[in-house]
Parts: sequence; C-alpha cells; structure tokens
Amino acid sequence: LLLHCLTSADHAPAGAAMSWLVRRRLGYDTVAALVPTAPTKWRETLYQALRNARADDWADRLLPLVRERFGAHEAAAVLGACGAGVVAELLPDLDFAVSGWAALARRHPTVVFEHLRRRLVESTDVGRAEVWARFAPAFGELVRTDPGAVLDLAERWGPVTGLPGGIERRLAALARFDPVRLIDLLADCDRRIRCTPPAAPGTAPASARSEEHTSELQSHH
Repeated sequence: LLLHCLTSADHAPAGAAMSWLVRRRLGYDTVAALVPTAPTKWRETLYQALRNARADDWADRLLPLVRERFGAHEAAAVLGACGAGVVAELLPDLDFAVSGWAALARRHPTVVFEHLRRRLVESTDVGRAEVWARFAPAFGELVRTDPGAVLDLAERWGPVTGLPGGIERRLAALARFDPVRLIDLLADCDRRIRCTPPAAPGTAPASARSEEHTSELQSHH
C-alpha cells in the first residue's frame, strides 16, 4: 500500500507516504531507487521531508546520487539536510548553488561560519564584497550563534569601504553584544561607512521628502 501511495500520480498521498517513511527511516532503498526517474515536485517534497525530519543519515547517502543525476543546484537542496561532516566536505564545491543560506546556517552555523571565513581569506579586496553579499542571508543565524566571531570577520576581512553586505540589518544585535567594538568599526574613517537610520513611523524616506520639497519649490515659480 505504501509503495502504491509513494508512486501515485496524485502528489498528496505520495508526499504523505514519503514523509511517513522518512520520519521512521523506513524504505530507504525503495525511495532512492525512485529518485532518478521521479518528477521534480516529488523530488522537492523528498528533500523537504529530509530537512524537516533531520534525516541526515538518508541525506548523506542520497546526495551523491542526486548530484550525479540532477546536478549541483539540486544537490545543494539536499545538502541542507546532511550532517555536518558532509556539509563541511562538499560546501566548497556547492556553495555557488546554495539558495537556502539561512536554513543551512541555522542547522550548521559553525560549518557555514568557517566556510565564510575561508572564502574571505582566499578572496581579493574586490572579491570579498561579493563573498559578503552571497552569504548575507546567513548573517541572522550567525550573529545569533556567535556575534563576536561575526565582528571579528567584519573587522579583519570586511570590505575596503562600507559595511559588509547584509550586516547593516544586524547592527542592533551586534550593538547589544559589544557596543564599543561596533562603534569602533563604524567610526573607522578608512571604511567611510554610512548608515541610513530607519524612518520614523509614518514618515516618508529621505529621498521621498527631498523630491516632495523640490516639487513644492517648483510650484512657486
């Protein structure tokens, strides 16, 4: 019955059967045998079930098959369900294909942080800005896990000018952790950092106020 549901053209029973098997770690060989010819939606449901169930044992075994058959981007979707060892091993090859940085950092913050640090160390001054921008979705989780380590990276390996991409949204959390270090970073004249304060509730952004003021002046002439 489960096999019939698993291979059903109706996605609802197929997804329910798949989730049931993954949660109980039953029928791996059967599921893996279906992957190469399964429809995209079926595979996406499987990868989501692996992540939800934290089935890293299944994901670790399944990833090479998925990578060989469907390529790096689909393998990156499985990577989010894998154990720390596999993520550390394969992230250097698959990071360009990762779209769920926040989820990956939530699951494996230490692995993601070390990979980010390595990419920054290896990059040129120009390249570091691109690295920071790529990893920006992970910063919320990384700051929650170890704000001091994130400050270390920003101080030592930040862009030549400005703040690292994605960090500006985390300034409040970093200020709560170590306001002195954050102020020193923001006050570094060489970086020429400009922070845009949030508009007060009900207040138009500065650019909109400027345009409105210009319109008023023109109406008087």
